[in-house]
Amino acid sequence: MVRPLAFGYRLASAAYFTYIIAILPVLPPALAGLGGHYQFLTINGLTLTTVALYIGALAALFDSPHPNGNGNSKTNPGSPPATVLQAVWHFLLAVALPVELIISLLYWSIVSLNSDFMFMAGQVILFPPWLDLSLHLAPALVLLVSFARAHGQIVPRRAHLVFLTLFGLAYFGWMHIVFYYGGNWPYPFLALMTHTQRILFSASALVVLLLVYYGSFTLARLVLGTPQTSVPTIPTKKAA
Repeated sequence: MVRPLAFGYRLASAAYFTYIIAILPVLPPALAGLGGHYQFLTINGLTLTTVALYIGALAALFDSPHPNGNGNSKTNPGSPPATVLQAVWHFLLAVALPVELIISLLYWSIVSLNSDFMFMAGQVILFPPWLDLSLHLAPALVLLVSFARAHGQIVPRRAHLVFLTLFGLAYFGWMHIVFYYGGNWPYPFLALMTHTQRILFSASALVVLLLVYYGSFTLARLVLGTPQTSVPTIPTKKAA
């Protein structure tokens, strides 16, 4: 059973973010080394979000009724989705949202202090406001809407924590590889830190990422309420 609104929303969002990735401005020579745009956490997060939305669109297109009689499992929170596509969509949504939220949190906090901490000299002019918002705010908002719509269908799972931890550790290793082969850190503020400070900063960011993950579920319960579970009833025989 096709869900046209969900399909259209996810497909349009995914197509827009694909366009954003495709039109990213050419990097300055100092940053045009290993990884290109993928040396930045923002682009890695946006790619994860885009893939998640494409899969979510397919899940909405090929949605099928849940074994308990409904297609969205809202009457049985945490129960397995009806299709593999839905399961993958729910997993990616649960992990992509905190990644995008932490990207937005870190980016706007650092830029508000000093844009030179985030951009090399002259690089800031490459980002007009609409593109800046498309990269560092819109993905989180798009996923928040989908997460709210999926309230009751997704519950915290250990697999989510494992993925987020590996994602954070992988990027920590990746930015060191970028520096080793290219001679520059992806973000200027990293060059101002000692190795120990970079480790502490990355560890703190990972902790905040996991807190944001749990916070998204807590906020959903506070705003949208606790999902009601369906309790099966046992038929009773009428008295003769």
